[in-house]
Amino acid sequence: MVGYGISGANQGRNRSLQCHAERRGVSALGAISTYVASLDEDDASKEAATRAIAATGLVLGLETQLEFEGNDEIGELLEKINDHYKGFIFMFDSLVLHGNEVLVGPLKAAAT
Repeated sequence: MVGYGISGANQGRNRSLQCHAERRGVSALGAISTYVASLDEDDASKEAATRAIAATGLVLGLETQLEFEGNDEIGELLEKINDHYKGFIFMFDSLVLHGNEVLVGPLKAAAT
């Protein structure tokens, strides 16, 4: 599985996770796992997210000053890469599997 950490201009929580991981010497995946465990969501969703994180063998990072909402090309490209590698994207404080299934985070509530 491939994991992508996405940090954009409006993603303060993601950036704080990245800084926390660097300060503590913890991997970015460990910081995301800690974040997932802290969420007020059902256990099944958090377990699915934790399994996806644990199965990650390759992590790619992207940091951009562009707004994701106004730049559809970035989102479309990330979706293609994510679908190709059957991975996930951590963005907007949410874990999104290939095929756009949101496992945990604010995007899950927004999708329902």
